[in-house]
Amino acid sequence: MLPTSMKAGGFYKSHSLVQKMVIEKSLPLIAEAAARVPLPDSGRPFTIVDYGCGEGKNSLIPVGAIIDNVGARQKGLDFLVIHNDLPSNNFNGLAQDIHADGEGSYLVGKGLERRIFALLAGCSFYGQVAPDASVHFAFSSSAFHWLTDIPEGSIADHVFHWGATAEEGKRIAEIGARDWLTLLARRARELAPGARMVITMAASEKVTAASGEPNSAHRITNLLNDVLLEMVKERRVDRRRYRQFAFPILMRTLAEVVAPMQGPDAPLAGAFSVEHATVHRMNCPFTEAYKQTGDRQGFADEIVASVRAFTEPMLIKGLLLEERQDRDGREARRLADEVYLRMRQRVLARPEAYPFNVVQLTAVLARR
Repeated sequence: MLPTSMKAGGFYKSHSLVQKMVIEKSLPLIAEAAARVPLPDSGRPFTIVDYGCGEGKNSLIPVGAIIDNVGARQKGLDFLVIHNDLPSNNFNGLAQDIHADGEGSYLVGKGLERRIFALLAGCSFYGQVAPDASVHFAFSSSAFHWLTDIPEGSIADHVFHWGATAEEGKRIAEIGARDWLTLLARRARELAPGARMVITMAASEKVTAASGEPNSAHRITNLLNDVLLEMVKERRVDRRRYRQFAFPILMRTLAEVVAPMQGPDAPLAGAFSVEHATVHRMNCPFTEAYKQTGDRQGFADEIVASVRAFTEPMLIKGLLLEERQDRDGREARRLADEVYLRMRQRVLARPEAYPFNVVQLTAVLARR
């Protein structure tokens, strides 16, 4: 099993502008949901869980918005915030950002009338993170598209599911459906009656002439696969390992997301009502900046770093690291450097060909 992990040491949070843009787009939905969610009984804290928080810099934005909107409804309401991610996550960096004195932390400037308690939960969101019926507001952004695992050899000629054959894609969709049902069932246990969950995640959508790419980051991630194939042909990367490796990610369609909750035979129809669910597209922020400045170097640096931030640790561990011959991982890291350098060279040559366009699904679920 290949654990999902982002590039640590502050790299991911320094190169997650797209993820921040997605969160900011969801803030009006957070405000609407916060206005409708029931408040806890007197003396009990309002509990928020941030699922898949990563290093957390971006997560502080929605958590702060939830606290501000809910706190405006009841003076003196206490808040309990649980930031959740895998045990390998950089929780130290997250804790430093939460307790920083500067602007950006949701602990800053809230006043003595409001107490906020922040906790960290190092476990998979495919398990139960909080006690039954204890969570009043759940949030997750750019996380629920990660799967528990993709078995080795699931995709022979690509490292992402959109390069799978029809038969391979069917098997991956089955894994994704099972994972999604498990995830929703865990949230159904945790969320209190009337609680809200706001979700954003990378999605897939049928391509039309006007819409272009079928899923988020389609062209720039295809470039990553092209570079790997090039290095396979050069025998720099092992062909057998390449055919076994794939990133454990599934960009679901809108129909796949709502299926467990809608319809008479839906397994979780009695657990959630879908108050909002839509797929929308956003232009690549790096491309927009490039159009204004003409800075090819800056464009190439940022867009490749953004891909590196969420791919490099898994690429090294799952594909590039030959443990018997490379015990300290030095050669694998050198190969990774070359992969992203080649990507940068391609982007520099044709910046307009490699945007990081976003196809994003946003949903608001209410616990019945």
